[in-house]
Amino acid sequence: MERKLVSARYVPYAIARALLAKRMQEGEVPEITLKTWNYLRQFGEGDEDLAAEAMEKLTAMGVSEEAAAVILSICPKSPGEVRSILQIEGEVTYDEEKLKAILDAIRDFCKTARSGY
Repeated sequence: MERKLVSARYVPYAIARALLAKRMQEGEVPEITLKTWNYLRQFGEGDEDLAAEAMEKLTAMGVSEEAAAVILSICPKSPGEVRSILQIEGEVTYDEEKLKAILDAIRDFCKTARSGY
């Protein structure tokens, strides 16, 4: 069966892992897919539903989909770490209050993604 890309979007590792798990159940997969699966099994921890919920919260706050996916894949613990990731967005700046709100928005997901969060 030939597959065709119809759309693309940024997702955190936890969602990518869940999507890839479904794809792998469909049958034979290319070697690159297996390598990606091995990577996501190691680094794509977390509850996919909580990841989707956190993505919605972040994008509703004005965070780009790309930056939100990176934030949820890394699970930063400090405002400075969040600020570093948000440099993806270029000239956009966030004050300390907004950075703390971002950390609050990801807290529940990151507890499922990283032990000791």
